Amino acid sequence: PQQRNEHLKEAEAFIRRSLDLLPSDSDALFNLGLVLSKKGDSKGALEAYEASAAVNADDVELLYNLAMKYEEANRKEEGIQAYRKALKAQPSFGKARCNLGAALAESGDLDGALVEFLEAVRYDPSSPTPWQNLAVLYHKQGVSTVQGLAQCASKEAAVEISRTASHALGEADNAWRKVMDLVDDQRTKQETVTRLAQVLQLRGRAVAIEDPAAALPHFLEATQLLPTEPSAWEALAKVYHIVGDEVNSKKAGARL
Repeated sequence: PQQRNEHLKEAEAFIRRSLDLLPSDSDALFNLGLVLSKKGDSKGALEAYEASAAVNADDVELLYNLAMKYEEANRKEEGIQAYRKALKAQPSFGKARCNLGAALAESGDLDGALVEFLEAVRYDPSSPTPWQNLAVLYHKQGVSTVQGLAQCASKEAAVEISRTASHALGEADNAWRKVMDLVDDQRTKQETVTRLAQVLQLRGRAVAIEDPAAALPHFLEATQLLPTEPSAWEALAKVYHIVGDEVNSKKAGARL
């Protein structure tokens, strides 16, 4: 760390000498921002990026780094606009598109976030990150919709909400399966299995509102993915009981 700090200090001094000669050198300002960011000086890095962007407003990497610094400074809207500018210059810039989607989701614009994540998947379908973002967003939509079932005044309203939730959770299901196919890291793969099992249980709950028998495959697969998870077996036992299959209900209950 000490050697790294010395190198960063030397790099900063060299760049500042260069800027003494050419104060509006966009590349030097950008490089200064990179060095200051590595040193942990976010405020100085943001100022350097802003100065560079004032000279060269179309550099994609600059706009991307500027957007991230705006987010760190809690200047969310400026961050979103910087991501948009970067994507206007390079629509296939996956990291910027995923970050934009995340920023929109955080601001409450879930529809806008969904558009960005779908575009990220379209541009780079072999990368797990856009699929993960898409899965998380659909999962959140499903959870939010299922929670609305408690306020339903009629069976018809509950069925309508359950269908909406089932659609979102079906998309989350598909996205998590894509992630499982694309990741190699075993830890990430196991985390994805857990997320998928959670989606399957939630989707089973939504489907069961209209057709309990149709919910059984979702609960069954959840127990296969997480055979030591009590909640999966408990849910399966309940659905078997609802459809009148007491034999399998008792078998599932015995796994608790």
